[in-house]
Amino acid sequence: MDPYQWWQDRLAEEFFGPSAAGRPVVLYVDNDKAKALRGPDGPDLVEAVQARLDWYHRYDIFDGIFRTVSAWKRGTRVQPPPCLPLLAVCVLAGTLMRREGRVWSSNYYQRLVECLPMPRSTEQESLRRLRMSYEQIPAHWEILGGWMREQDGARGIVTFPDVGRRKGSQSWIVLALSQAIVRERDLPELERFFRSPLGRSAVAAALAELVSALRRWEGLDTGRLSPPLQEALATARSDRDEILGGILAAVAGSSHRPTIPVQVPGQAMEAGRLGLVLQPKFVDADWGNWEAGWHAPIVDGVDGDALTGAGWSLTVRAEPGLTSYTLTGDLPAVETALVRGLTATGTRLRIAQRPRDLLVAAEDDAAGAWVAGDAVDTDEPLLFVVRDDRLGAVVDAVRAAVGDVDPEQGPFPGWHVLRDVLFTDAAAATAVFDRLGIGVAVRASPRLRLVGGLRIGRESGEGARGSRYLLEGPPDVALPAGFDTAAPVLLNGRRLRPPPTGRVIRLRSLGLAEGTYTVQAGGFTRRFTLHPPQCPTTAGDIEGLPAGSGRSLTVPHGAKVYFLHVDGHVTPVGEPAAPRWWTRRGTTLRAFSYRVIPPREAVWLAAAGSSTIVRQLRDDSPNIGRLTAADAQAWAHFVLSSQAGQPHEQAWRRYQQAVLNHRSMITHEVGWKTR
Repeated sequence: MDPYQWWQDRLAEEFFGPSAAGRPVVLYVDNDKAKALRGPDGPDLVEAVQARLDWYHRYDIFDGIFRTVSAWKRGTRVQPPPCLPLLAVCVLAGTLMRREGRVWSSNYYQRLVECLPMPRSTEQESLRRLRMSYEQIPAHWEILGGWMREQDGARGIVTFPDVGRRKGSQSWIVLALSQAIVRERDLPELERFFRSPLGRSAVAAALAELVSALRRWEGLDTGRLSPPLQEALATARSDRDEILGGILAAVAGSSHRPTIPVQVPGQAMEAGRLGLVLQPKFVDADWGNWEAGWHAPIVDGVDGDALTGAGWSLTVRAEPGLTSYTLTGDLPAVETALVRGLTATGTRLRIAQRPRDLLVAAEDDAAGAWVAGDAVDTDEPLLFVVRDDRLGAVVDAVRAAVGDVDPEQGPFPGWHVLRDVLFTDAAAATAVFDRLGIGVAVRASPRLRLVGGLRIGRESGEGARGSRYLLEGPPDVALPAGFDTAAPVLLNGRRLRPPPTGRVIRLRSLGLAEGTYTVQAGGFTRRFTLHPPQCPTTAGDIEGLPAGSGRSLTVPHGAKVYFLHVDGHVTPVGEPAAPRWWTRRGTTLRAFSYRVIPPREAVWLAAAGSSTIVRQLRDDSPNIGRLTAADAQAWAHFVLSSQAGQPHEQAWRRYQQAVLNHRSMITHEVGWKTR
């Protein structure tokens, strides 16, 4: 495929697909975003655009692209105009301006020359030709904006200024800069400003006054803004404020659309409907066997609704005392929604969520799970859920900020997770999220934490964040950054010794008993409960299960486990390695179990460890054939094992006798004698 057309299709899918319905679209493309979109096998964006430029055209080096747009106008216009790669490079040049911090047009064109140098020519000549031809670029933005308005929001809402209101060469670059300064992660915070009394009055004022009002707004949380917008708001400069004001005016709304439906809970998305956010949630059910589901924060004023999507339906109902909806219906699979996006409409609510290849989730007490939202706190463990094609870039970014991380198998095929990623510095976390191009705000919130231990569940209510642990695997206490280690740290009112180094106080050496504990340090309080493990009430630890059922059963780790067949052949069970979290949490527990699925032809499951365990899977008479040396060696562990008092005693005795009488067993030297 032609590289330019490849990028046209890729950008159309990423920014203007069906998942963009009802939400503002920011065509933000920097080097990292271009690399992510390109993937391992795609063509280079800049090279694709460079190949379409006519540097020897007398007036307009972009004329070839403009002619394809003219042909597109005469067609069905179902897809966006074929100028997306060109506009993406224009935005890319805008992202490079941050190296000098100046917004004069000369700085912008200098960066554009770096992206699109004229072949076999000087930098000055490249600059002259680009500046002369750039006069045509606003027309491409105007065509794109017109097409988006024709779709009536079905392919996204315009966020760049109205071309008709911009005059002069300085204003030409505003269109590209509008996509480079304000990013998608900024939109919820800006929407809060536009809905405030100060914001509503400022939108009608001069552009510079709009920027000034945003700086003065007491409700502004700059930690939720992207670094470029934070930088633009840090100091007042007339040249930059004029440009930024035009961008904010476009985001606030234009003559074509008076309000912007940012995807946050409770925000208006279209007449009569509010935005509902379905947040993916994840629970590590057992040994990395992740369970995925949905969490939906309650929208103010909406007690319930029924929504319908493409092939699925959802009913939400608010329950007293809860902060999230109860969800029922034929909900879409989380994996499918991440790949394809999510849209649904009800009477009062509407869902419009784009595809995602990277999630950052935090522990949520009420949900009892890791929940992927749009804001996280420092000093709390995070879970990264990432598609494999982005795993390398994500691991590199996280390692540079917090040190080594260990990817584990994720909840879906082709996905991995990074577990317990901990940022203690808000700026470092923001830099990582910005580098990865995800709209997650970071709140600086140093806190007392419980780390390590064998967590077995969560409770709702105060102090419940991961608060239930096994008795022999209590957590440790991590003090917040900047905490005075000489200050008292109390466990149920008893003062703990300060850590000799670092900020972690070890609890597992205290011999804590079963019960609930409260940790207090400064103004922080955390609670946790220690529970004894459930011990087996019968010999062994293998539950019964019919062979061939397809269901799994639990067997002890560390034992030699076999499936025994009607002909005497033996299938050994390959024992998995201990999971990484077992070593990482440093538990004092000595044993655990894992799950296996019995094959259909198996009659018995037997385990030889500290004790011998035998379980019958189905009733079938023995028909012993020729046994291999490996078969005989395995049977040697069990042929003298008594199952007196067990329901399968007689059946087991028949198998023992048949094996003992078999010639290959009698002649095999296995270190024991028959009686």
